Amino acid sequence: YKTYFHGPSFQVLDGIVDANRNEVVAVFKKPSTGLLGDKGFKCYFHPMIIEALFQACGWRDIYIDNKMTLPDSIEKVSVIDNGEDPDMLYVYSVFKGLNNYGKSVYDAWAFDENGKIYAELINYVMIGVNIL
Repeated sequence: YKTYFHGPSFQVLDGIVDANRNEVVAVFKKPSTGLLGDKGFKCYFHPMIIEALFQACGWRDIYIDNKMTLPDSIEKVSVIDNGEDPDMLYVYSVFKGLNNYGKSVYDAWAFDENGKIYAELINYVMIGVNIL
């Protein structure tokens, strides 16, 4: 998290397993600090798993294309399993290329060791920012 500016409750990637120009495989870990600190409540739409999907996509933009990107739009977010966050999941993101405005476009999934999908993003678009 040297490049990312996220505090402890948003540090949701335990590491990158594999990456290339078109794909990133990462590991989600449940943050040690709750989203709202000690005032936490149960979230059943997985905001931190969705955050991990965002970060895996953004990681690719930083380390492959050397550009910092932030969320711009998402065509579809699906939460398939709305139970409690597991301690660990895998994250797989696919870079689909740049859209007509030069923005990065991705699909991404979070799944467990048995392949059970917890959440997915379809046509997640990221816009470049000038902070690197």
